[in-house]
Amino acid sequence: MGFFSKKVKPSQNAYAVVTGAGSGIGRSFAMELSKRGGTVVCADINLDAAQETVNLIESQTSGKAFAVQCDVGVKEQVKALAEQAEKLMNHPVSLVINNAGVGLGGKFDEVSLEDWQWCMHVNLWGVIHGCHYFVPKFKQQGRGAIINVASAAGYTAAPEMTA
Repeated sequence: MGFFSKKVKPSQNAYAVVTGAGSGIGRSFAMELSKRGGTVVCADINLDAAQETVNLIESQTSGKAFAVQCDVGVKEQVKALAEQAEKLMNHPVSLVINNAGVGLGGKFDEVSLEDWQWCMHVNLWGVIHGCHYFVPKFKQQGRGAIINVASAAGYTAAPEMTA
């Protein structure tokens, strides 16, 4: 009997929040969770993109989904997301996927400090905010899971791939 054989997989029938769900990997996470019977809050800085993901979920699966605009680099927005998600789903959140991320291109010395700050707010603080506002809820519930997504770009180097 394997280590995970007695545990319920957190992706089955999850009440999930996925950040960066408006495109790419985030959209794929949201679609897959829905296919596994989950209810998904699709959070993205671009509300139209999040709504497009919701529309795909509703047309291709039997799952329920909601679109929420959220800039994960802004703590107040992530706090509001944590509160709003439970209300939208009418159920406590059981899974958070901190997926939102951005990259910087160009020569290191030509990237503005403002762009660096933006990158750090999304890629570092976005994960911290997500954990900060959902972990206490999970502790109170006695269950919950967080998946923090990082880019493989951290393992490679390429010309003018700054961050």
